[in-house]
Amino acid sequence: RLRTYDIETSDCIKSFFHDDVINDIAVNGTGPYMVLSVSDDKYASMWDLRMKESTCELKFPYQLTCCALSNDARTAFISGIDQTIYSFDTRTSKPLFAMQGHSNIVTGIALSHDETQLVSNAMDQSLLLWDAKLLTSKATPTNNNASGSVRCTGKYYGHVHHQQSYQLLRCSFNKDDSKLTAGSSDSFVNVWDKITYRMLYKLPGHRGSVNEVVFHPLEPIIASCSNDNTVLVGELVL
Repeated sequence: RLRTYDIETSDCIKSFFHDDVINDIAVNGTGPYMVLSVSDDKYASMWDLRMKESTCELKFPYQLTCCALSNDARTAFISGIDQTIYSFDTRTSKPLFAMQGHSNIVTGIALSHDETQLVSNAMDQSLLLWDAKLLTSKATPTNNNASGSVRCTGKYYGHVHHQQSYQLLRCSFNKDDSKLTAGSSDSFVNVWDKITYRMLYKLPGHRGSVNEVVFHPLEPIIASCSNDNTVLVGELVL
């Protein structure tokens, strides 16, 4: 079940349903707000918070693990256990591009703030950077059978992804898209310089797998959550 809440009263406003575990959700950056959810029920669903039913449903032959959504909610990015990242036009439900480069399950994807790049984290112990200029609605071809080269422009290593645990470790960009971060099974928070590929930080503090790390939208602050049931917040020198 996917729930939305009033942040002032903590009241549940609406509930949306999948038939199995929901593994990830994504929200667009500008209103009217839309939510994309992916689940073990093999569906990716788009929800308009003003409506009761989903506005778009995409059926896959396998479980889905992660997703991202463009600011205008017109382009969805979805991946699952087949190791491929797909982009879809949410208005027509038509596939746009497929990105192949990982050799194991993709567990997290994130779109840069300027929507020109996509980053993906996977169980093959790699973080991949993709040229997303062709992928968002700003440059989406009108042909439903559009072809184009979606290039992998960078590979980052140093974090750990224990395949036997099947944890969904996420990834993200900082506010100016110059840094990348990703969860890691070895309890460390990792931060890379996007241009030089150099790992800037390998931060200790957790006692379990780090499942997600996010940057503050304005300040050089980072927050991480872990299987050890803690959320850690720290300030970085970037």
